[in-house]
Parts: sequence; structure tokens; C-alpha cells
Amino acid sequence: MVQTYEPVVPVTVEAVLLTVDNAREVAAWCRGSFFGHTLEVATRSGMKHAVLGMYVIRNRIGEFSVMDVTAFKAKYKLAS
Repeated sequence: MVQTYEPVVPVTVEAVLLTVDNAREVAAWCRGSFFGHTLEVATRSGMKHAVLGMYVIRNRIGEFSVMDVTAFKAKYKLAS
């Protein structure tokens, strides 16, 4: 039977919304490369591209990923 599961431990991540103003800083943070309006980020599943307006995320073990704004806001809220 199919069952629903939720995380046992809340997962916190570090994340930044990629903008024109912070693109170089974000590239340095994630050891990525910024070309034009695209940031290339090394992830566990290979190279991913973040365009301006997407989130770049680092999980608790230091792995990076990228996510669009809608998905990010549905999954995360600002930690207090």
C-alpha cells in the first residue's frame, strides 16, 4: 500500500536568489562559472544551469543545486 512520508529532521539549506547584482559573488560561493545571464553549477547529478531569478542552494553536506522560484518557495521558508 502506498503511504505518505515526511522528513524526520527538518532540513535547512543555504540559498541565494541569482540576480545581476550578485552573480559574480554567487559564482564564487558555489565555485561556478557565470556567462551572460547563466550560472553553471556543479551538482551531484552533473552540471546544472541557473538563470537570473533562480535559486542556488547548498545543502547541509555542502552539495549545490539549482531551483526555480516557484519550486523553492513551495519547499522552503526563511529560517527564523
